[in-house]
Amino acid sequence: MKFLVLISLFINSSVCAQQKDSLNQLLLAAALHGNVQDIKKALELGADINAKNEQGATALNMVCKLSYEFLVPFLIEKGATVNSPNNDHIYPLHYAVEYDNVAIVKALLKNGADINVLDGIQETPLHWAGWTGNIRAAKMLLKRGANPYKGNNSGVTPIDLTIRQEHKKLQRLFQKRKYRHFKASN
Repeated sequence: MKFLVLISLFINSSVCAQQKDSLNQLLLAAALHGNVQDIKKALELGADINAKNEQGATALNMVCKLSYEFLVPFLIEKGATVNSPNNDHIYPLHYAVEYDNVAIVKALLKNGADINVLDGIQETPLHWAGWTGNIRAAKMLLKRGANPYKGNNSGVTPIDLTIRQEHKKLQRLFQKRKYRHFKASN
């Protein structure tokens, strides 16, 4: 009898684990497609808000990369971790900055996103702003203390990236006198 109870418990836990995996997959697929109703349904049924796909991306990583700004506050409210990278060490803030989505940048910063998080090659979100020329996001990061003189793993700074990409307006912003104090500390 005890053996049958153990087998029953094992089968039930196996079924629960498979159901949880299915719910997590539904959540991640819904995030990828911006499907609010399926995200809500998956969460109601017990999906993990911080579940990751094969690339290590959470629902929040995906909606930031795809600029689904209407989903960001909802996912954060449901407990999404704002400082969770994917397998390439790219954080939601990197994606929001890359696409100059100010609403997402604001929401992430308001909820504790680290302005100095490093991606896989040791670049901060400000590096990404320097590369893409996204001045609005860059201004928000600078206002919160981001360092335009911080080098990546090759020594390349956000200023260097603005020069390479010929983002002159952003280059001038980074080189303003009020940010020069970072140069000495880098």
